[in-house]
Amino acid sequence: MSDLIPERMFVFRRHFAPTQRAPRGFLTIAPWINVLLLFILVLIQQSASVLRPGVKLELPTAPFIDGIRPDAMVLTVPQEGMYFFQDERLSFDGVALALERAVRANKNAALIIEADKRISYDTLVRIYGAARAAGIGEIVLATRLERGL
Repeated sequence: MSDLIPERMFVFRRHFAPTQRAPRGFLTIAPWINVLLLFILVLIQQSASVLRPGVKLELPTAPFIDGIRPDAMVLTVPQEGMYFFQDERLSFDGVALALERAVRANKNAALIIEADKRISYDTLVRIYGAARAAGIGEIVLATRLERGL
């Protein structure tokens, strides 16, 4: 009877040829690829819904495009009495001082004035005068190109 037990154990034992086994390396990396793809999808979805801070500005339209150097300073005037110079909110007197400091730092400073189309002409002339008094030689009013041209 003891001779039958070892024979029975070998009967249930199976041997697989190496060509019939599934490749283990490929199957173990598949879940990690799925996790990576899901992570990338979540990042893409969230990046589209992030809003950049800023103020709403409606630039006037013009039939031409005029440019200025890309290193120019930017003064944004979204409404009367509100001024943003280099993304910092200032009063009009603060803008004049900031322009003077900027010219001391860079003698060849250029200025882009982004003003809402509802800003009065008087305000634009005061800003232009403060920029000229600070020593800025190149001043451009930002506009939006008219559609259809």
